[in-house]
Amino acid sequence: MNDGTIRAPQWGGLCLDIANPEGRGPQSGAPVIAYQCHGGPNQLFRVMNDGTIRAPQWGGLCLDIANPEGRGPQSGASVIAYQCHGGPNQRWQLGAADTGRGTFLPPETSPQVKAEKYLNMGGGWGGATATLNRDGYLVIEGRAVSDSATTATRTSVFVVGLDRRGRTLFVSKKYDIKTACGRWDPTCPSERVDTFTERIEPELARYVAQLNVYVGEHGSTGFQASLERIKENIRATCSSYEDLPVAARAAIARLTGVPGCNPGR
Repeated sequence: MNDGTIRAPQWGGLCLDIANPEGRGPQSGAPVIAYQCHGGPNQLFRVMNDGTIRAPQWGGLCLDIANPEGRGPQSGASVIAYQCHGGPNQRWQLGAADTGRGTFLPPETSPQVKAEKYLNMGGGWGGATATLNRDGYLVIEGRAVSDSATTATRTSVFVVGLDRRGRTLFVSKKYDIKTACGRWDPTCPSERVDTFTERIEPELARYVAQLNVYVGEHGSTGFQASLERIKENIRATCSSYEDLPVAARAAIARLTGVPGCNPGR
């Protein structure tokens, strides 16, 4: 769920709950139960990139499959909240039950993904190179060049990230590169280079397999309309991305402002 709870929608809508029968607060070793949802701190969890599921507002405890005698995996073992240690009995993978596939799309393994595009703009050219690092930092290096004596080049760019299935995961902001003046114009250079940075949530950046760079003339209504169409496409289709992990879907929901982008909410 976008609110941090983990629910059983087909089993009374109950929530995972770290038991707190005597009101003592976070206790390592407390049992994890199914309880009526109230959204308290002992019902709020976060799926981490290392596979652990933590209760950040309840002592930072991790969901843990109890192993009191060190016997290893045992069907029927209890789930408890325990001090995080990252062991195999604290690492989870949430299955995409609604898809029938039972597993999530694997994250990309390359350290970064790059793309570039340049466009002849009549009397000059403009474009950009985009690099997305897996920590979520998107770097866009934009260029605008005027080859004309008198005509300026005004270029705008934005970047779209797609997963390996070709689905749109994010759209960057639109960036305007400084005007490249005609070569006879002394008021500004005829070649411009601007660098822009933007933060994409790492939980989402891990699944970006391809970048598309869009280049257009600054102020073009058609270029702006293309940007809005892509944004609307994410809003309209993101609820079907069931094979992305909860953290990635939640990142899309926050990015778009559409809670329905996270089907598990």
